[in-house]
Formats: sequence, structure tokens, C-alpha cells
Amino acid sequence: MLSKNSLALAIYPTDWAAENFAVDHAGVVRLVDMENIVLVNQTMLAVLRTPGWDRFYTSDNYGCPHNECFSFSILSLCSHAMTDHNYHAVCGSLLSPSPYSSNLLHSIPQEVVARQTLLPRLLD
Repeated sequence: MLSKNSLALAIYPTDWAAENFAVDHAGVVRLVDMENIVLVNQTMLAVLRTPGWDRFYTSDNYGCPHNECFSFSILSLCSHAMTDHNYHAVCGSLLSPSPYSSNLLHSIPQEVVARQTLLPRLLD
């Protein structure tokens, strides 16, 4: 887990390009480029108790008001113990049909859509 683990260190990759991931022979997806990350000590956030540290931060494409790019606020990532940055990033940068995405789910099989009816709307 990148943001919830026994070390209380949140890892937030900031470059979600498809070439930064690999799939091994067992089908396990691995992040292979950790060059651009934000590392947050969640224990220290709890000790310092800065304003809003314990409130969930929702990513909002900071600096991209029309959803035309992937962006984030380092200050927001570093001042909240909980955030959806990694979910937002993988969906927005790899899976969705957004302008900055690799759009890996461009042709979702109909049998998957039939079982997961919300999936197409969640990716938009």
C-alpha cells in the first residue's frame, strides 16, 4: 500500500505515466520509476497536529480548473494524513478518457460494464 502501511509513510508518486509501471510474469503491476514522489511521515503529522491534518483531503487537479492536466498541491499532500491522491492519479492519468490520460480502459468489455454499471461514469 502506497499511502496506508505499517511504517506510517505515505508515498505519493507524481509522475503517473504508463511507462513508469511494469507487469511481472505473475501479472502483478509494479511501479518501476520512483524518481518523482512525495513522501509524507504520517506519524509526524499526528504529533504536530497542524490545522486540518486529520481531515481527508480530496484531490482537485490544483492549477487545472478545466481538468486539462494532472496537477496536485504538495502542501496539501504534506499536511493531511489521508488523501485520495493515488486513486485520483491512477484513474485520471491512466484509466479515464480525460485529456491527460493514457485511457487504458478505452474499450471496457460489455460483460464488465454489465457487472460494474458505475464504472464508465466513475472514469468520466
